[in-house]
Amino acid sequence: MRAKKGEGAATLEELAEQAAGLIAFTNADHADTRLGIFGRENLYAEVQRHFERDEEARNQRTIETARRLRLGHRMLTMRPGEKIPLAM
Repeated sequence: MRAKKGEGAATLEELAEQAAGLIAFTNADHADTRLGIFGRENLYAEVQRHFERDEEARNQRTIETARRLRLGHRMLTMRPGEKIPLAM
């Protein structure tokens, strides 16, 4: 094994080889790289609100990056205690 249990170890090349049919969520820091792997139709901006001090600035950078890259958009909002649906 290349990594400890619970830690990822895939290279970008390996990820690209397996990306067909997958979707990915990203923030501004990784959007350009992930766009090249997943494509515009399968990459979505991830914006979270936990009411942390520096979170809004990070979210705004992510939103601006998503607009610049013309990423697709879907909105999923959840309240505390809700679970992510397995199929949408």
